[in-house]
Amino acid sequence: MNITPIERLGRAVLGLAAVITTVILLASAGSVLAVVLEALLAAAGLDLAITGALGHCPLYQKPGYLPASLRRP
Repeated sequence: MNITPIERLGRAVLGLAAVITTVILLASAGSVLAVVLEALLAAAGLDLAITGALGHCPLYQKPGYLPASLRRP
């Protein structure tokens, strides 16, 4: 785990909100550009929801980032 509990909750909530918003917007999409942008929103939302649920962010792992609250003395 490399994400704090507060960040996990925030990611999960924002991710689910983005996915729900995407479903609503796709129902009224009028152009190809709108559908592409909404698909990108859905992908970002899924990423946030999954990293929030798992508590692990690969982008944090790559540079070796670990929040101070998760470091052990």
